Amino acid sequence: MNYISSQFANPRGILGRFFGLLMAQTNQAKDDWTIKMLNVEPEDHILEIGFGSGLAIQKMSRITKCGFIAGIDRSEVMLNQASNRNRQAIERGLVELKHGEVAHLPYGDKTFDKAISSNSHFFWINPVESLKEVRRVLKPGGLIVLTWQPRWAKTEAMLTESAQNTTAQLKVAGFIDIQLKFKAMKPVSCICLQGIK
Repeated sequence: MNYISSQFANPRGILGRFFGLLMAQTNQAKDDWTIKMLNVEPEDHILEIGFGSGLAIQKMSRITKCGFIAGIDRSEVMLNQASNRNRQAIERGLVELKHGEVAHLPYGDKTFDKAISSNSHFFWINPVESLKEVRRVLKPGGLIVLTWQPRWAKTEAMLTESAQNTTAQLKVAGFIDIQLKFKAMKPVSCICLQGIK
């Protein structure tokens, strides 16, 4: 992984702050679509893995008036940005943000109704084991939504291959009723996978 890619995976330092602001700007349409695919309800308990700038959490917290949103991110820089962005919701107890890894979620079994990860699961060290960990913290019937915009994909075949690989990982992790959707975006289509615990 080169330095630029590593900054997207785990933003650090001054350049990391810049990458966080850049991602907040360039990912808005994808985040909006991701939230739509999650079908957020006012009472939902939601986990976001790799929350980045915290923009999606901010948008979801406007809907979950009597629910709760937790987020985990490996980047201290993103934790600071997202905490500043969501300060009021954190103070009201509607949002909790933590530094950590998806492989070791600091939550009990069957805690969340829904889980979301956008443009981050392909950075997970062991995707299948991490998906099993997400499944552990979901309630029975809980929904996971993974979205990503594979900017490295130069052909439709590469898009399809990326979707097929992640679908297989979800199945091995124990998710069922997996749904695949594409949304035309620039510079490359966005992929969404939904799965049920």
